[in-house]
Amino acid sequence: HKRAKELAFKPLRSALADPGEFLITDFAKFDKPPLLHLAFQALGAFRSKHGRLPAVHAAADAAALLELAKVINEAAPAAIKVTLDEDAERAIAALAHGASAELSPMAAMFGGITGQEVIKACTGKFHPLHQFLYFDALEALPEGIS
Repeated sequence: HKRAKELAFKPLRSALADPGEFLITDFAKFDKPPLLHLAFQALGAFRSKHGRLPAVHAAADAAALLELAKVINEAAPAAIKVTLDEDAERAIAALAHGASAELSPMAAMFGGITGQEVIKACTGKFHPLHQFLYFDALEALPEGIS
């Protein structure tokens, strides 16, 4: 007989400030989840401020998103601060350029993960994903897009 296991999840506000360990989806990019955590917080701040996502390939929106990321990163606790080097800035710009685009392969992948998590929740079998899952597929974009 399998014993029940109680899981504890942080509220979103707490988890944003202290995300804990990230689920790694690509061990060649183990350093990306903290950057993506910052970038998606900046994306949320951009949407709150402008009432929309950054426009596709809008350089001004990409620059605004990067500035928001810098402000959020500066205010972040030392444990989750990210080094915003050229590669990090390029990744944030790529997020800005594609934030309002619909990428069918990504939608299909996340739909599959979401469906799997719903089945886990409904059946009580298997352990659900914990807190945050960031999936980086920048290399799937054509050259010059990112």
